[in-house]
Amino acid sequence: MIYFNGDSHSSGCNLSSIDKAWPVKLAKIMQMPYINHAQAGSCNDRILRSTTNFIIENKSINMIILANSFLSREEIWEKDAEFHNRIHSEEKKLGSKLVTSEFLEQKYGFKKYRKFINLEKQVCDYYHDVYSLTEICKRRDIKYFIFSAASNLLGGGLWDNEVMDFVKNLNTYKELIKDPGFCDVDEFCLVDWATENDQKRNTVTDHLSEDGHNTFATYIHENYIKNLV
Repeated sequence: MIYFNGDSHSSGCNLSSIDKAWPVKLAKIMQMPYINHAQAGSCNDRILRSTTNFIIENKSINMIILANSFLSREEIWEKDAEFHNRIHSEEKKLGSKLVTSEFLEQKYGFKKYRKFINLEKQVCDYYHDVYSLTEICKRRDIKYFIFSAASNLLGGGLWDNEVMDFVKNLNTYKELIKDPGFCDVDEFCLVDWATENDQKRNTVTDHLSEDGHNTFATYIHENYIKNLV
């Protein structure tokens, strides 16, 4: 069984049916049953945590495919019910009220809220958490492919270049970039692919069109997944 996780780019929230999302198409290409826990509005904290929690309890998972989100998103425990429709049902069962900072940015204003986010910590935590998950997968003989759906632009003005100098000296990072099951955020992302290959995409959100979901599933299988199975 294949386990998928990610944000709105993988949940199918913009389609007439979630069965038209690229994870479903990819699972059909591979002729394997699947579970898709992608949730619109997710951050990498949720994606990586919920994936780890799920595969520990479910021995039937043979492969995980994660399409990670913006590094600038963080998680906050928020009791305000207006955000809770963006918490995945599996985590609601556990009592989670962890929401992504995107919705607090909408509530309080993006620029005002962004001042309080430690972007550099988000970057460091991301590579550490991904490495930890890959080690769990190896011990459980689970194949994996982890990449970014969002365009993170680590070389852009949001980031302190010194943090990437630090990250690149970490042994966890050095191991990850050699791993065929991991694509670094500047190496490949779904949004960049959509910009070049899906003319019908939503130009505001960069969500794939229905045709784009079909084409992306074939592309990622032929260029990445097929070599890992």
